[in-house]
Amino acid sequence: MGLKIKNSGARNDKSFLFHCFKNLGIIETRLSLIGMFGILVSVLLISIDTIMRYIFSSPIPGIAEISTILFVAAIFLNLGYTQFQKGHIRVELFLLKMPKKLKKTIEALMLVVALAILILFTWCSALEAIYSIKINEMQWGAILIPLWPAKIILPIGLSALCIQIMVDIYKVIKAIEE
Repeated sequence: MGLKIKNSGARNDKSFLFHCFKNLGIIETRLSLIGMFGILVSVLLISIDTIMRYIFSSPIPGIAEISTILFVAAIFLNLGYTQFQKGHIRVELFLLKMPKKLKKTIEALMLVVALAILILFTWCSALEAIYSIKINEMQWGAILIPLWPAKIILPIGLSALCIQIMVDIYKVIKAIEE
């Protein structure tokens, strides 16, 4: 028997979770697209800066600092999507000969450990982002660039990864039960 959810009529567990997983996939895809857009903008800015520097002897100030923030977005906003696609590196050498149920149990345990560590990272990065906003932290360089946008991106990306790992834990536990 599935969990009944009352929201304009009763829905069963699978239908509700299907919609949650589907929406999570949409959110992770959009975060990933934002990250990819960050790479595109960074490449364009660096290219324009290079042209300005070598053809007109007039580099654009702050491009290196802006590119750094864009690369933070490119990396961290793709974490959840990469987990969704099972794209993170996994070493399965020891698991190859194990029975399926034992493999799934070990996978669930590893996901729980990873989740615990990532929740700690997410919490600490959120606190650091809040502090950065409070003090209006700036990156020194050719021009002053606020650091808090980059620091906000970390807990957003890590949160997406944590949520996806929770979904993966649920799926692995369901696979163990079957």
